[in-house]
Amino acid sequence: MVVSAVTTGADGPDEIESFGGEKLDWLPKFADFESGIPSHDTITRALPLTKPAAFQKAPLQWHAHLCEINWDHPSKDDDRPVPVAIDGKTARGSYTDAEKSDAIHIASVWATENGVTLAQSKAD
Repeated sequence: MVVSAVTTGADGPDEIESFGGEKLDWLPKFADFESGIPSHDTITRALPLTKPAAFQKAPLQWHAHLCEINWDHPSKDDDRPVPVAIDGKTARGSYTDAEKSDAIHIASVWATENGVTLAQSKAD
């Protein structure tokens, strides 16, 4: 529920709870909501318990699975490498000192054939 809510623009536990209430007919296809939608207080307590690395790994595995079953690339049946794009950005205004030496830099890996970001991380 949280992933779907945030993907559609929910910002914070209150909006996640509202999303759940609006989608209560659809959500039971994916999880048990017999007791109803979790309250914003429950969502607030549960979110810090998530492990970011595991949370990041799950959609990547799902994406890899989709690529395996849907990929229609000429190199699918041979050993040619899969094309990816690597990009870097500096977050504007993220620095705190005059030399801008502590600005936040982000590196991304993009699956060009599938149009999906595979990984994104703050660079040191």
